[in-house]
Amino acid sequence: MYQYDLNSKKLIAGQNLFVGDNLYFGIKFPKQLGQITAYINREGEHFRSDYVDYHIKSLLTVVDII
Repeated sequence: MYQYDLNSKKLIAGQNLFVGDNLYFGIKFPKQLGQITAYINREGEHFRSDYVDYHIKSLLTVVDII
């Protein structure tokens, strides 16, 4: 699904930011395809993960990343 989405929109994985709220389905798979990932965690808890590039508390902070 993620690869199809990238291909159908002619996106380059390393130039695409994927925001997800589920570490396994919303972050892990896009990261394995080479996408930049932002984990949205409204409680603000930070943890270490090889799959997460950015921790954000709100979608409004995506603007600061891009």
